[in-house]
Amino acid sequence: MKLLEVKKQKNIREVTVTDFEGPKLMIERLHEMGFHKGSRLKILGVAPFKGPLLIEINTTVLALRDEESQCLLIQL
Repeated sequence: MKLLEVKKQKNIREVTVTDFEGPKLMIERLHEMGFHKGSRLKILGVAPFKGPLLIEINTTVLALRDEESQCLLIQL
């Protein structure tokens, strides 16, 4: 399942990153932001007007655009 699909489901609060899929530069950017296989993410919400997905990874809160969320494969 892709992280982007979480935007449609209101009841999911925590997920685990299992893999990455997409352009190499985007995946490198996600690695630099702290996303790695096995990372636990807390879903905090979605910004209004189809905005970014708000997540917490470790102690950092980030807003991920749809293009970035599309590259993260997750497990519930």
